Amino acid sequence: MEYIWLASSGELTQQSALFRFTYMIDTLRTMGWKDMLLSAKEWAAGGTPVGNICAIYTPKDELHQVFTDRGELIKPMELRLTGDISGIPALLVQCNLTAERLPDDDGYVVYQLLPEQS
Repeated sequence: MEYIWLASSGELTQQSALFRFTYMIDTLRTMGWKDMLLSAKEWAAGGTPVGNICAIYTPKDELHQVFTDRGELIKPMELRLTGDISGIPALLVQCNLTAERLPDDDGYVVYQLLPEQS
């Protein structure tokens, strides 16, 4: 219940990076996107794009390494996407997440989430 209130109360930008990242993933899911968590082995192998469907691929094993216990992003984290990514830049802004687009890689569009500058 608290998550729903915080996400809808306009206080999203005041939340931790992990909360805002989770909110971004949840928003994509409500828009019909697939959320694919890949193991380190699957990530290293490049995974398999699910075709032309909208999906976001996250390296599951890195989540504990890039986010602190307080939800701060302390290291860059790569995300892979397939499908229509035209709304991703606006969603990143809405979620107050900083990311840079990297060169596409083997059928994926690649973004890298970046830690906040202090």
